[in-house]
Amino acid sequence: MTAAALRIAVTDKPEIEIPLYGGRMKGRVVTELEPADGEHPAQIVTHIRNDTQREAERLYGLGRINHDQLIAANMLRDDYEIGHRRIKAASWEAAVDGSFGTDHLMRSAAAEEYRLAMNQLSRDQRRIVQDVIRDDMRLEVWARRWRCHGEGLLQAALDGLATHYERSGR
Repeated sequence: MTAAALRIAVTDKPEIEIPLYGGRMKGRVVTELEPADGEHPAQIVTHIRNDTQREAERLYGLGRINHDQLIAANMLRDDYEIGHRRIKAASWEAAVDGSFGTDHLMRSAAAEEYRLAMNQLSRDQRRIVQDVIRDDMRLEVWARRWRCHGEGLLQAALDGLATHYERSGR
């Protein structure tokens, strides 16, 4: 099949929206052309793409957190996703994204890194990071719930996480 035929085959496929993680996130079934590399020819692949904007990304877009804080938030979320959620939902995720081959050592290392990062924070900082960064609760909703401003606390928590990840060499 030529590259032009592959491109046509990919663009003619519809994208289907589906709920992920109990409806908390939206995803799309996407068919894309994977380019050829030295070992494999070009091929059409179908996978699920998570299109939900995270709360940390929204806050960064509004200028309420800086780039280093966004990176720290994403690293913490990745550690949580790899270390905790996939262990609990491995059978479902294996069917969707092919993650059944994930190394157990990598998962346990990510869970340990998440634990160490969260231990660097105070109780209030852990609370805001778990709700806003990990679970994507809106910062404004969190602030009303706990009757506080929240933005300064979140920034301090993300600065602490950025320092932790910098010291750990990540």
